[in-house]
Amino acid sequence: METAAAAAILPDDVLVDVFRRLPARSLAASRRVCKAWRDLVDEQQLLLPLRRLLPHSVRGIFINYMDHRRPYFFARPAPASSGWPLIDGEFGSVVGNSWHKVRDHCNGLVLFLDEYESFHYVCNPATRRWTLLPPCPSGVNWWHSREFLVFDPAVSPDYEVLLEPLDLLAKRDDGGDMEWPPSSWTWHGFSSRTGRWEERVFIRETRGRRDHC
Repeated sequence: METAAAAAILPDDVLVDVFRRLPARSLAASRRVCKAWRDLVDEQQLLLPLRRLLPHSVRGIFINYMDHRRPYFFARPAPASSGWPLIDGEFGSVVGNSWHKVRDHCNGLVLFLDEYESFHYVCNPATRRWTLLPPCPSGVNWWHSREFLVFDPAVSPDYEVLLEPLDLLAKRDDGGDMEWPPSSWTWHGFSSRTGRWEERVFIRETRGRRDHC
């Protein structure tokens, strides 16, 4: 009661200034003191830059099966008091009965592929919000690429999907004469900020010249 009374007396800007000086664990614990403090910490997104410093635990795993249409999410049942959202592990809110699988994940977002239509989606299984990615640029084949999902909410609310071409890797494995790593390597990347694909050329670092893309 005394803490709640103190929270009501101190202006929000003063509390925010105090919260910013707290270590990550203490700031996270302060959310449990009272509803006013929890709302203030969340509204100001004070924990967002400190997520890397907080302990993480594995809540579950996605498994792709060769003979099943959908991946499955395996996890222990969450206690009713945990407040954790119900995870849509089969992505039923996104696609129908077509075959699809998880291709990558990063910080709560999942990239998965509709193998029948060759569509890619980025989905948040907790909120069930999803986005259908636009088709790849002409000449780029999903099946000859490796996908990577990049998302760091502490840096930006936007995410990126990167396509690593596998053609060069196949040539390298053939044992033929080939420069490795190549002097330049062209990838394609999708940005949720721009909503489009862009070509990115990575130049191998050499002495006296910096790597750039």
